[in-house]
Amino acid sequence: MHVLLPRRKAHAASATLLRFFETGPWGILFDRLTWLPWSRTCAHDATARCVYIAGNLPPSQTNCDDLPARPAGSVRVVFCSDTHGKHRLLRLPAGDMLCHCGDLLSRNACIGLNGGRPTRRALAALRDFDNWLSSTPFRDRVVIGGNHDATLEQIGVERARALLQHAHYLQNSFVTIQGLTVYGSPWSPSGHSANRAFQRDSPTPPPPNLPTIDILLSHCHHEQLASAVAPRVYAAGHAHEKHGADVLGDGRVVLNASMCDGLYRAVHLPIVVDVPRVHTTPQRQ
Repeated sequence: MHVLLPRRKAHAASATLLRFFETGPWGILFDRLTWLPWSRTCAHDATARCVYIAGNLPPSQTNCDDLPARPAGSVRVVFCSDTHGKHRLLRLPAGDMLCHCGDLLSRNACIGLNGGRPTRRALAALRDFDNWLSSTPFRDRVVIGGNHDATLEQIGVERARALLQHAHYLQNSFVTIQGLTVYGSPWSPSGHSANRAFQRDSPTPPPPNLPTIDILLSHCHHEQLASAVAPRVYAAGHAHEKHGADVLGDGRVVLNASMCDGLYRAVHLPIVVDVPRVHTTPQRQ
């Protein structure tokens, strides 16, 4: 290809071709052919595994079926992000709450260039995601958008919530459920790709009258937002290669829950955190 095209155009053409196979109509087949036959560490392997965090102990990998009993007075929260249309490949452990940090779709479910419009294909993909949510083993599910989810940005909050009826959809807003207050922002920094939904120079700050936030979700990690909010758990995604979790010295948890790797294969592990419950009055904004 480099012989026939200038280097820059050849690189762009190669990247486009690879994205087509990674995330096009046969994206799941790409996973099956390039990863699943040789791996025993991915999220959808026969023996499902997860990253588990409890108290001030460092994160550890364990079989989902071998998780210890949830501590009394806590909520078992399972985090994932950047599923990019491959949600049905995941094997998630049972819990009380699922939190998804955005990029439900891949390139807004476009086979070619992401035009940023709420196409019939994109709407159908979101309905499929919602149907999948209804089958997951959680009492509550919280979802935010990401830069690949242009349809969510275009249709607006109320229609997005009607579409994702099996989740609490947050867009610079919060919900208090099961004694935990969760704030969600779909923010990621401005970029140069065609996947620019919800991208701004900086995230929208929470309102000053917001109650204490237990869990902060943003599509991309933002240190100033985390410092201003000071949540007990801060979960983000976006940077596929930074998947993982860390327990800080004061007990706060910071994690990246991206399920896809750099080749958009859904091979990373879900992250489970037992969060102590705080008794507050349920509300929504």
